[in-house]
Amino acid sequence: MKGLRKKNELFRRAGAQIVTVSSDPVDELDKYHGKNSVPFVMLSDSSRNVIKEYGVYNASERDGIAIPAVFIVDKEGVTRYSSVGGTLVRARTGKLLKVVRSL
Repeated sequence: MKGLRKKNELFRRAGAQIVTVSSDPVDELDKYHGKNSVPFVMLSDSSRNVIKEYGVYNASERDGIAIPAVFIVDKEGVTRYSSVGGTLVRARTGKLLKVVRSL
């Protein structure tokens, strides 16, 4: 998330909007958003519907959370890139920018 915060303006200039989806409740996301000056939208999926739909639901941890993942969805709603991995495996912002700029 830190890398996305730092590069948010580059994504905006490339025509992308960053949106995060978390299983955390709205009040927790609001606290995090305010405390960390997050420049993009953070959505709560406390019902886990979106997380399950995208196939990144981890039922074995804390009543079910999302596996860390990144999806790039184009204006038509087509997923153009996905990276799903463990907590130590994250897509690099440089790679994500390259994908966004290619759309």
